[in-house]
Amino acid sequence: FSAHRRNFEFDLDYLFAGPDLNKDNNGYATEGGRKAYIGRINYNLKGKYMFELSSRWDGSPNFPPDTRWGVFPSASIGWRISEESFIKENISFINNIKIRASHGLLGYDRAGAFQYLSTFRIRSRYIYGDGLDPGIRADALPNPTITWEKMTTSNVGLDFNIFGNKISGSFDYFYRKRTDVLGTRIGAVPDVVGATMPQENLEE
Repeated sequence: FSAHRRNFEFDLDYLFAGPDLNKDNNGYATEGGRKAYIGRINYNLKGKYMFELSSRWDGSPNFPPDTRWGVFPSASIGWRISEESFIKENISFINNIKIRASHGLLGYDRAGAFQYLSTFRIRSRYIYGDGLDPGIRADALPNPTITWEKMTTSNVGLDFNIFGNKISGSFDYFYRKRTDVLGTRIGAVPDVVGATMPQENLEE
């Protein structure tokens, strides 16, 4: 809810202190929220072999009930090769060398809210009969199958510390691929339809 008055005659920060002329009010309503279930398992053997498995089960109100939930797992492994005897006992200047890799799936819900519903918009003036009258018009066409954008990310890396930890660094290789990217078809329907096209998971 919002309200305002203009041209205050007194220096008072209250609505009732303003004049009745040009006073106005407005109101709006929103609904939203997120829900997620997250799990993770870690395993470490002798400080040499590391493994992690995690998963998210996310729900977004931007999508209809049938496509609202998405499962996004990820996994990573690591090997501290410097803890192996063939390096630890023979190459003294190496303090730490770890090889690691990971792969995971992420989800994005950056769609506008309630695109899966038929919506309307209130307009203040329409030409109707002999005058201008307020009215309601149809808004965007609904998309009942809209769902999560997805991004797959893979990473391979190497961490090292040598010469008494005086020199350290990392090397990484990333690969990322996005799918089901939300977009709007252009020119799919003629302008005379009078409605906005919804977003769809149509781009990669």
